Amino acid sequence: MSDALIVALKRQDPAAFEQLIAQHGAMLYRVALRLLGQPEEAEEVLQQTLLTVYEKICTFDARAALTTWLYRIVVNTARYSSGNPAISCCNTLRASWRRSASSGGRAHSATSRAWCPSSVKCGP
Repeated sequence: MSDALIVALKRQDPAAFEQLIAQHGAMLYRVALRLLGQPEEAEEVLQQTLLTVYEKICTFDARAALTTWLYRIVVNTARYSSGNPAISCCNTLRASWRRSASSGGRAHSATSRAWCPSSVKCGP
């Protein structure tokens, strides 16, 4: 990824965003589809991801890889999308288990797993 493209993205140049979509759109869609399992949901997450990129490109630190930054945005968008409660459910559980484990407590996994959808493998 050239520095010129990143500068153009930060200027919110429409041609730069077209280039970004051409270079990374398919990868972002595949990640969303893999996480969500439904093409319609993946398309919505891709749209939200691109909107987030447009709004937050000024926060991108060029010392990092743009693909890594894009990947984190699509993963976080998919995780917190309201259209997929299973992903949100497991993320909530994992966060709870991490908090419990880091504070020296014991996670209540049996109780917590009772409300987690059976189609999703949950665990710390």
